[in-house]
Amino acid sequence: MIEYELTGMDLGEIRFAVSPLNELTLSLRTWRDPGRYPLHLPWLRATGPARATLDGEMLEALTNADLWTPDFLSPRPVSPLTAFAGELARIRDTPTAVVREHLAAIHPTGLPPVLSGPTGKVLRRISAALAEYWATCFEPWWPRMRAVLEADIVYRGRMIARLGMAEMLGDVSPRVRLIENVVQFQPAGEPHQLSTVYRRRRHDPSSIALRQVRIDSDHAPGATAADVRGARHRDALGE
Repeated sequence: MIEYELTGMDLGEIRFAVSPLNELTLSLRTWRDPGRYPLHLPWLRATGPARATLDGEMLEALTNADLWTPDFLSPRPVSPLTAFAGELARIRDTPTAVVREHLAAIHPTGLPPVLSGPTGKVLRRISAALAEYWATCFEPWWPRMRAVLEADIVYRGRMIARLGMAEMLGDVSPRVRLIENVVQFQPAGEPHQLSTVYRRRRHDPSSIALRQVRIDSDHAPGATAADVRGARHRDALGE
């Protein structure tokens, strides 16, 4: 279990944000295991011809068999409604040491050939592949996707107003609980207890998270992905 101890005004600093880059990165999971994402099948079928023209070797290497993606591809949103271009610029500026560490974390037995070589060159190819993927397969659908994610933020806000923060966090994932001033996560791994002093939490609603909670590799209290389900989701993905 990982525990975040809330201190001072931390509880009041919890925010929601929509991250197009986070959604784009998480969508790569549907490439590797489409059967786990039945709501996305209409979108996968519709974008099949376009995806065939992309740098598939690179994009597929950005997930592993457990469907994890490198943390540096999901930076904390700097605003509630951040833009893809700004997030991609932050990716391009990622220190090479961080890129190497995060790629090795999802491929602990060895990097695929496409991720080997000079890190700067690899990062440029990653950025180019994501930019093309966004333009051809995501940007045309993004207004509807964003509308669904923003609606989920409204739903979370109403839940806080009616039932309180603890109920809202518990609804994000069965792995999350708020016990007094401690937010508890139940991922696989060793236990940790952390303080959130001088840090803000952001929750990124996602149509692809499947109730998974992402913890930054440095254990900083960063963004988590909150699953979005239901009819609005199916409509956004063209079903």
